[in-house]
Parts: sequence; structure tokens; C-alpha cells
Amino acid sequence: MTSSPKTDYPEFKFHETYSEDSTLQYYTVCLPGPLLEPGDAPKIWVVWIHGGGWRDPQQASKSFRPTLGLLLQHEKLHQIAGFASINYRLSPYPDHPTSPSLPNDPGRSAKHPDHIHDVLAALGHLQDQYGFGERYLLVGHSAGATLAFQVAMGNWDSGLKTKVTKPIGILGIAGVYDIVAFVEKYKHIPMYEEIITNAFGASRDVWNEASPVSGRYESTWTNGQLAVLAHSTEDMLVDMEQEALMERALKKSSSEVRSGRQRQDLVLTLRGNHDEAWESGHATAESIMTALGHLVEPEISKSTAR
Repeated sequence: MTSSPKTDYPEFKFHETYSEDSTLQYYTVCLPGPLLEPGDAPKIWVVWIHGGGWRDPQQASKSFRPTLGLLLQHEKLHQIAGFASINYRLSPYPDHPTSPSLPNDPGRSAKHPDHIHDVLAALGHLQDQYGFGERYLLVGHSAGATLAFQVAMGNWDSGLKTKVTKPIGILGIAGVYDIVAFVEKYKHIPMYEEIITNAFGASRDVWNEASPVSGRYESTWTNGQLAVLAHSTEDMLVDMEQEALMERALKKSSSEVRSGRQRQDLVLTLRGNHDEAWESGHATAESIMTALGHLVEPEISKSTAR
């Protein structure tokens, strides 16, 4: 006797573990419908990396929920095969007002490159589980945007248990892309250098190496079709200079990708404060759908024309 096909969507998976080193090494998944079948119109996964200065326990995978709620109601939801939101180990935050870290907590004692290693491990696990390969838009906010472009940099791929296929698109929202310039800009506010030193150590050489502006994307992200930088002019925590520096770095590393066309680089102007993009979800959802419009809709047009 055959079972009836599943009809109750969306389907949620709230705790998919990708490593056993700490309780923070898991991701959540939402499937808006049945997984892609042969002959279906092109679809893409959306994978979220939260921010929080590499240390804030309040900004976990759940920070994607407001955006997810909006996208599940979007008229173009049919373009999306699945959603995932990644948790990763955090750096210490012993003076957090409600959830201070403890020295012996492996999930709250991370130091670069632990954060990017976790993101890569999660992506490899997701690709093994769901088989979407390069067909995903990697979206990150703030520190999450740093991590998203670090995936494309390829500096931390060696030693991974599972090979990670880089995404065809990256969307960075309010990201930190030049760590040295970021600290220098806010040198009058000690908290900024404290956050960076806490996550990366005190070496400026390490900061430079870890900064997405240092990427050589023409050789490390050869399948990249779209890079989107989104930032609000009202952001009071990360200045617009970061977006300008990253835009310049992307232009320097622009190259023809495997599809035979130039990678497209977009800049989106948002409204609202630093965290409003994910707290309300509206700016993040709109940015994602704009990015998908540049990734998926041209493919649909091609397949329809055949």
C-alpha cells in the first residue's frame, strides 16, 4: 500500500544538527512545498546567517522568523525551494545583560575562524541533506554578511569533512566588510574594537585576512552570478563606508562566471535602523525578492522560451 503524498505545507524542521561540538551547531529549515522534481521550473534555496557581533545570543537562527513569515505569503514564493537559518558558535560575552557567557561553554567560546568553519559545516550538511548544490542565495546581516562573503572567499575550506559548493548569489545586509576600517572609524567608541578583538584576536593582519574586501572573487567564486549589498542610510551602528568599500572590492574582482556572463553586482538602499531589517523583516524580505528576481526570473524566461 503506497502512502499519500504530503500536502500539509509549509513543513518546519527546527533543530537539524550539523556538528556535536556544541549545542549551537544546528540550523532550522522550512520547506514551503514539495522538494523540486525533475521538470519543475527553476527554484532556489534561501539560507540565512544571523548577525549580532559574532557574540550576541539574542540574535540566533530565530531572527529570520519575521522575514520568513513575510516570504511565505509572497506571490512569488513558488520561486523558492526551501529556507534555512544557521546557528553557529559565538564568541564570549560575559557581560551580556540577560544571558552572560560562561568560560566553560563550548558554544560561547568561539574565536575566528570557528564562526566561518561552523557556517561552512552547516552549508555542507544542508547540501548533503537536500542536494541543492550551488542553487542558493546566501543572506547575512551585519556579522552574518561578513560570514556570507567569507564563504565566497574560500580561505577556510581546507580540512572540511564535506565539500561546500559556493552559492550563485550572496546578499549582504548592513555588513562589516573591512574590519580594520570599521574599527578605525569608531575608534572613539571602545566597544567596537572590543567586539572585533573578542571575535578575531588583536592582530590587524588577521583582521585584514578575514575582511571580505580582501577577497579574490574572480578566482574563488567562479560560479557567482549575483552579489547584492543592502544598507540603510539610517543605520547608526555600521556606517555606509563599509558598503562603499565592499562595492569597490567587488568591482575589482569582477569576472566572467561559468555561465559565460559577468557577475552582477547590485547596491540597494534601505530605510530604518541597523536591526530593523530583520526585526520587522520587511527590508530583508524585499531585498531577498529583489535578488531572486535577478537570479530566478531570467532562468524562468529562458525555460519558457524553449
